[in-house]
Amino acid sequence: MKILAIISRTLVGLVFLFSGYVKAVDPLGSSYKFNDYFTAFGMDFLTSLSFPMAIILASIEFLVGLFLIVGIITEISSLMALIFMVIFTPLTLYLAFENPVTDCGCFGDAIILTNWETFYKNIVISAFAVILFLLRKKAQISIKKYFEYIIAVFLVFLVLSFELYNYRHLPVHDFRPYKINNFLPDLMEVPEGVQGNEYANIYKMENTKTKEKKEINSKEYIDTEIWKDTTWVITETSDESILIIKGYEPPIHDFELSNELGDDMTHEILESDIVFLLVAYDLDETNRKAMKISWCR
Repeated sequence: MKILAIISRTLVGLVFLFSGYVKAVDPLGSSYKFNDYFTAFGMDFLTSLSFPMAIILASIEFLVGLFLIVGIITEISSLMALIFMVIFTPLTLYLAFENPVTDCGCFGDAIILTNWETFYKNIVISAFAVILFLLRKKAQISIKKYFEYIIAVFLVFLVLSFELYNYRHLPVHDFRPYKINNFLPDLMEVPEGVQGNEYANIYKMENTKTKEKKEINSKEYIDTEIWKDTTWVITETSDESILIIKGYEPPIHDFELSNELGDDMTHEILESDIVFLLVAYDLDETNRKAMKISWCR
Protein backbone atom coordinates (compact mmCIF):
# COMPACT_ATOMS: atom_id res chain seq x y z
CA MET A 1 0.00 0.00 0.00
CA LYS A 2 2.86 2.36 0.74
CA ILE A 3 4.37 1.71 -2.69
CA LEU A 4 0.99 2.43 -4.32
CA ALA A 5 0.71 5.63 -2.28
CA ILE A 6 4.17 6.79 -3.38
CA ILE A 7 3.47 5.94 -7.04
CA SER A 8 0.18 7.89 -6.90
CA ARG A 9 1.84 10.84 -5.14
CA THR A 10 4.64 10.95 -7.72
CA LEU A 11 2.37 10.64 -10.76
CA VAL A 12 -0.20 13.19 -9.62
CA GLY A 13 2.60 15.46 -8.42
CA LEU A 14 4.39 15.38 -11.77
CA VAL A 15 1.20 16.20 -13.69
CA PHE A 16 0.36 19.13 -11.40
CA LEU A 17 3.96 20.30 -11.39
CA PHE A 18 4.18 20.33 -15.18
CA SER A 19 0.74 21.89 -15.60
CA GLY A 20 1.57 24.62 -13.08
CA TYR A 21 5.01 25.24 -14.54
CA VAL A 22 3.85 25.79 -18.14
CA LYS A 23 1.25 28.27 -16.88
CA ALA A 24 3.62 30.04 -14.47
CA VAL A 25 6.23 30.42 -17.20
CA ASP A 26 3.80 32.65 -19.13
CA PRO A 27 1.13 34.05 -16.78
CA LEU A 28 0.01 36.64 -19.32
CA GLY A 29 -0.54 33.91 -21.92
CA SER A 30 -2.62 31.98 -19.36
CA SER A 31 -4.80 35.05 -18.86
CA TYR A 32 -5.59 35.03 -22.60
CA LYS A 33 -6.91 31.48 -22.22
CA PHE A 34 -9.18 32.64 -19.40
CA ASN A 35 -10.44 35.36 -21.77
CA ASP A 36 -11.26 32.64 -24.33
CA TYR A 37 -13.31 30.78 -21.73
CA PHE A 38 -15.15 33.90 -20.56
CA THR A 39 -15.97 34.82 -24.15
CA ALA A 40 -17.12 31.28 -24.99
CA PHE A 41 -19.44 31.17 -21.97
CA GLY A 42 -20.76 34.71 -22.50
CA MET A 43 -19.08 36.11 -19.39
CA ASP A 44 -17.00 38.88 -20.94
CA PHE A 45 -17.63 41.04 -17.87
CA LEU A 46 -15.16 38.81 -15.99
CA THR A 47 -12.21 39.45 -18.32
CA SER A 48 -10.71 41.91 -15.83
CA LEU A 49 -10.20 38.93 -13.52
CA SER A 50 -8.32 36.89 -16.13
CA PHE A 51 -4.82 37.80 -15.01
CA PRO A 52 -5.38 37.35 -11.23
CA MET A 53 -7.08 34.01 -11.89
CA ALA A 54 -4.20 32.93 -14.13
CA ILE A 55 -1.74 33.68 -11.31
CA ILE A 56 -3.87 31.88 -8.71
CA LEU A 57 -4.44 28.79 -10.86
CA ALA A 58 -0.78 28.46 -11.87
CA SER A 59 0.38 29.00 -8.29
CA ILE A 60 -1.95 26.38 -6.80
CA GLU A 61 -1.13 23.76 -9.43
CA PHE A 62 2.61 24.44 -9.22
CA LEU A 63 2.62 24.33 -5.41
CA VAL A 64 0.45 21.21 -5.16
CA GLY A 65 2.82 19.49 -7.57
CA LEU A 66 5.89 20.61 -5.63
CA PHE A 67 4.40 19.61 -2.27
CA LEU A 68 3.53 16.15 -3.59
CA ILE A 69 6.89 15.57 -5.23
CA VAL A 70 8.77 16.67 -2.11
CA GLY A 71 6.34 14.76 0.10
CA ILE A 72 5.33 17.57 2.46
CA ILE A 73 1.87 18.69 3.62
CA THR A 74 0.51 15.64 1.82
CA GLU A 75 -2.87 15.72 3.57
CA ILE A 76 -3.59 19.25 2.28
CA SER A 77 -1.98 18.84 -1.16
CA SER A 78 -3.71 15.49 -1.82
CA LEU A 79 -7.06 17.06 -0.90
CA MET A 80 -6.36 20.02 -3.22
CA ALA A 81 -5.44 17.67 -6.05
CA LEU A 82 -8.66 15.72 -5.54
CA ILE A 83 -10.77 18.90 -5.46
CA PHE A 84 -9.13 20.05 -8.69
CA MET A 85 -9.94 16.79 -10.43
CA VAL A 86 -13.52 16.72 -9.11
CA ILE A 87 -14.09 20.22 -10.54
CA PHE A 88 -12.20 20.00 -13.81
CA THR A 89 -13.03 16.46 -14.95
CA PRO A 90 -16.78 17.19 -15.43
CA LEU A 91 -15.84 20.54 -16.97
CA THR A 92 -13.59 18.87 -19.55
CA LEU A 93 -16.38 16.39 -20.34
CA TYR A 94 -18.67 19.33 -21.09
CA LEU A 95 -15.94 20.92 -23.23
CA ALA A 96 -15.49 17.65 -25.12
CA PHE A 97 -19.19 17.52 -26.05
CA GLU A 98 -19.85 21.23 -26.66
CA ASN A 99 -16.35 22.30 -27.84
CA PRO A 100 -16.68 26.02 -26.97
CA VAL A 101 -12.87 26.23 -26.99
CA THR A 102 -10.72 23.88 -29.06
CA ASP A 103 -7.85 23.69 -26.56
CA CYS A 104 -8.44 23.63 -22.81
CA GLY A 105 -5.02 25.19 -22.16
CA CYS A 106 -4.27 22.83 -19.28
CA PHE A 107 -0.68 22.37 -20.47
CA GLY A 108 -0.26 25.88 -21.87
CA ASP A 109 1.57 26.05 -25.21
CA ALA A 110 3.80 23.08 -24.31
CA ILE A 111 1.34 20.31 -25.20
CA ILE A 112 -1.85 20.98 -27.14
CA LEU A 113 -4.56 18.42 -26.37
CA THR A 114 -8.04 18.07 -27.82
CA ASN A 115 -10.89 18.33 -25.35
CA TRP A 116 -11.50 14.56 -25.51
CA GLU A 117 -7.81 13.83 -24.91
CA THR A 118 -7.91 16.16 -21.91
CA PHE A 119 -10.97 14.38 -20.51
CA TYR A 120 -9.37 10.92 -20.85
CA LYS A 121 -6.22 12.24 -19.19
CA ASN A 122 -8.28 13.64 -16.33
CA ILE A 123 -10.04 10.30 -15.81
CA VAL A 124 -6.68 8.57 -15.29
CA ILE A 125 -5.30 11.29 -13.02
CA SER A 126 -8.57 11.37 -11.03
CA ALA A 127 -8.20 7.66 -10.26
CA PHE A 128 -4.69 8.20 -8.89
CA ALA A 129 -5.84 11.34 -7.03
CA VAL A 130 -8.50 9.27 -5.22
CA ILE A 131 -5.94 6.60 -4.31
CA LEU A 132 -3.53 9.26 -3.12
CA PHE A 133 -6.15 10.91 -0.92
CA LEU A 134 -7.15 7.58 0.66
CA LEU A 135 -3.50 6.65 1.30
CA ARG A 136 -2.27 10.19 2.03
CA LYS A 137 -0.77 9.32 5.42
CA LYS A 138 1.37 6.59 3.87
CA ALA A 139 2.63 8.94 1.12
CA GLN A 140 4.12 11.61 3.37
CA ILE A 141 7.79 11.73 4.31
CA SER A 142 8.67 11.75 8.01
CA ILE A 143 10.08 15.13 9.04
CA LYS A 144 9.37 17.64 11.80
CA LYS A 145 6.18 19.66 11.26
CA TYR A 146 7.86 23.04 11.69
CA PHE A 147 10.54 22.08 9.14
CA GLU A 148 7.79 20.97 6.78
CA TYR A 149 6.13 24.39 6.96
CA ILE A 150 9.44 26.19 6.50
CA ILE A 151 9.93 24.28 3.23
CA ALA A 152 6.33 25.07 2.21
CA VAL A 153 6.76 28.81 2.80
CA PHE A 154 10.01 28.79 0.85
CA LEU A 155 8.32 27.03 -2.09
CA VAL A 156 5.45 29.54 -2.06
CA PHE A 157 7.94 32.42 -2.22
CA LEU A 158 9.87 30.63 -4.98
CA VAL A 159 6.79 30.05 -7.15
CA LEU A 160 5.44 33.60 -6.78
CA SER A 161 8.87 35.07 -7.55
CA PHE A 162 9.14 32.83 -10.61
CA GLU A 163 5.76 34.01 -11.93
CA LEU A 164 6.61 37.66 -11.28
CA TYR A 165 9.89 37.31 -13.17
CA ASN A 166 8.15 35.74 -16.16
CA TYR A 167 5.52 38.47 -16.15
CA ARG A 168 8.11 41.25 -16.15
CA HIS A 169 10.40 39.54 -18.69
CA LEU A 170 10.12 37.06 -21.52
CA PRO A 171 9.29 33.48 -20.42
CA VAL A 172 12.40 31.64 -19.22
CA HIS A 173 11.14 28.62 -21.15
CA ASP A 174 9.24 29.70 -24.24
CA PHE A 175 6.98 27.02 -25.76
CA ARG A 176 5.53 29.31 -28.41
CA PRO A 177 6.48 29.13 -32.10
CA TYR A 178 7.31 32.86 -31.89
CA LYS A 179 10.24 32.34 -29.54
CA ILE A 180 13.61 33.99 -30.14
CA ASN A 181 15.76 32.50 -32.95
CA ASN A 182 12.76 30.95 -34.75
CA PHE A 183 12.53 31.94 -38.42
CA LEU A 184 8.83 32.74 -38.76
CA PRO A 185 8.43 32.29 -42.57
CA ASP A 186 9.55 28.65 -42.30
CA LEU A 187 6.98 28.03 -39.57
CA MET A 188 4.20 29.47 -41.72
CA GLU A 189 4.69 27.11 -44.67
CA VAL A 190 3.13 23.72 -45.38
CA PRO A 191 5.96 21.27 -46.30
CA GLU A 192 6.06 20.17 -49.92
CA GLY A 193 4.00 17.04 -50.56
CA VAL A 194 2.00 17.41 -47.35
CA GLN A 195 -1.76 17.93 -47.40
CA GLY A 196 -2.71 21.18 -45.70
CA ASN A 197 -6.08 22.27 -44.39
CA GLU A 198 -8.70 22.66 -47.09
CA TYR A 199 -11.44 25.25 -46.80
CA ALA A 200 -14.58 25.92 -48.79
CA ASN A 201 -17.48 28.37 -48.96
CA ILE A 202 -21.06 27.34 -48.35
CA TYR A 203 -23.58 27.84 -51.16
CA LYS A 204 -27.31 28.00 -50.62
CA MET A 205 -28.99 26.61 -53.74
CA GLU A 206 -32.50 26.31 -55.07
CA ASN A 207 -33.94 24.21 -57.86
CA THR A 208 -35.91 26.48 -60.15
CA LYS A 209 -38.25 23.64 -61.18
CA THR A 210 -38.93 21.73 -57.95
CA LYS A 211 -38.23 24.67 -55.58
CA GLU A 212 -36.09 22.30 -53.53
CA LYS A 213 -33.45 24.03 -51.41
CA LYS A 214 -30.14 22.75 -50.09
CA GLU A 215 -26.70 23.80 -48.88
CA ILE A 216 -23.48 22.60 -50.49
CA ASN A 217 -19.85 23.58 -50.09
CA SER A 218 -17.82 24.91 -53.00
CA LYS A 219 -15.74 21.70 -53.25
CA GLU A 220 -18.86 19.54 -53.56
CA TYR A 221 -20.21 22.06 -56.06
CA ILE A 222 -17.26 21.26 -58.35
CA ASP A 223 -16.84 17.53 -57.57
CA THR A 224 -20.50 16.63 -58.09
CA GLU A 225 -20.67 18.83 -61.19
CA ILE A 226 -23.97 20.26 -60.02
CA TRP A 227 -22.90 23.45 -61.75
CA LYS A 228 -23.72 21.74 -65.04
CA ASP A 229 -27.36 21.38 -64.02
CA THR A 230 -28.93 24.70 -65.01
CA THR A 231 -32.01 24.03 -62.88
CA TRP A 232 -29.92 24.61 -59.75
CA VAL A 233 -28.97 28.20 -58.99
CA ILE A 234 -26.92 29.71 -56.17
CA THR A 235 -29.08 32.01 -54.07
CA GLU A 236 -26.57 32.91 -51.39
CA THR A 237 -22.83 32.48 -50.67
CA SER A 238 -21.39 32.50 -47.16
CA ASP A 239 -18.90 35.25 -46.34
CA GLU A 240 -16.66 32.93 -44.33
CA SER A 241 -15.03 29.67 -45.41
CA ILE A 242 -15.29 26.47 -43.37
CA LEU A 243 -12.75 23.69 -42.81
CA ILE A 244 -13.73 20.63 -44.84
CA ILE A 245 -10.50 18.60 -44.75
CA LYS A 246 -8.20 18.65 -41.73
CA GLY A 247 -4.60 18.46 -42.88
CA TYR A 248 -1.21 19.69 -41.68
CA GLU A 249 -1.44 23.04 -39.96
CA PRO A 250 1.77 25.10 -39.71
CA PRO A 251 2.83 26.11 -36.18
CA ILE A 252 2.15 29.73 -37.21
CA HIS A 253 -1.07 29.94 -39.21
CA ASP A 254 -2.84 33.09 -38.04
CA PHE A 255 -0.10 35.74 -38.20
CA GLU A 256 -0.64 38.75 -40.47
CA LEU A 257 0.86 42.22 -40.80
CA SER A 258 -0.90 44.86 -42.88
CA ASN A 259 -0.40 48.54 -43.62
CA GLU A 260 -2.86 51.38 -43.08
CA LEU A 261 -4.53 50.56 -46.42
CA GLY A 262 -5.13 46.95 -45.42
CA ASP A 263 -2.52 45.51 -47.81
CA ASP A 264 -0.87 42.30 -46.61
CA MET A 265 2.75 43.10 -45.71
CA THR A 266 3.53 39.88 -43.79
CA HIS A 267 6.10 38.25 -46.06
CA GLU A 268 7.61 41.55 -47.22
CA ILE A 269 8.38 42.50 -43.61
CA LEU A 270 9.44 39.07 -42.34
CA GLU A 271 11.81 38.45 -45.24
CA SER A 272 13.56 41.84 -44.97
CA ASP A 273 17.15 41.81 -43.71
CA ILE A 274 16.54 44.44 -41.04
CA VAL A 275 13.16 45.32 -39.57
CA PHE A 276 12.29 47.70 -36.75
CA LEU A 277 8.78 47.15 -35.38
CA LEU A 278 7.37 49.45 -32.73
CA VAL A 279 4.44 47.75 -31.04
CA ALA A 280 1.85 49.89 -29.25
CA TYR A 281 -1.12 48.45 -27.40
CA ASP A 282 -3.19 51.64 -27.83
CA LEU A 283 -1.98 54.43 -30.12
CA ASP A 284 -4.24 56.94 -28.37
CA GLU A 285 -2.37 56.30 -25.13
CA THR A 286 1.08 56.45 -26.73
CA ASN A 287 3.55 59.09 -25.60
CA ARG A 288 4.43 60.35 -29.06
CA LYS A 289 6.90 62.89 -27.70
CA ALA A 290 8.92 60.13 -26.02
CA MET A 291 8.77 58.07 -29.22
CA LYS A 292 10.18 60.99 -31.22
CA ILE A 293 13.06 61.46 -28.80
CA SER A 294 13.89 57.75 -28.84
CA TRP A 295 13.79 57.65 -32.64
CA CYS A 296 16.16 60.63 -32.92
CA ARG A 297 18.65 58.90 -30.67
